[in-house]
Amino acid sequence: MKVTIRLNHPSTEIDVTDGIIGAIAAEISRIAGGNEVLNRLEAEMCLDRILAGGHSSDYAGSKGDPQ
Repeated sequence: MKVTIRLNHPSTEIDVTDGIIGAIAAEISRIAGGNEVLNRLEAEMCLDRILAGGHSSDYAGSKGDPQ
């Protein structure tokens, strides 16, 4: 999975994937604590679901059940 954005100039493409995953992982850590590495893996899975259109407003770990 790769998320890119284009700036005003069409040939300028920036990969923002790592930044988005980092932001999701930081929010998971803030809300649920846990292990930094596992939070990052969870963030990657969350981003995959968002990009696939299967996102949810519930964090999977908040209720203890997988999504």
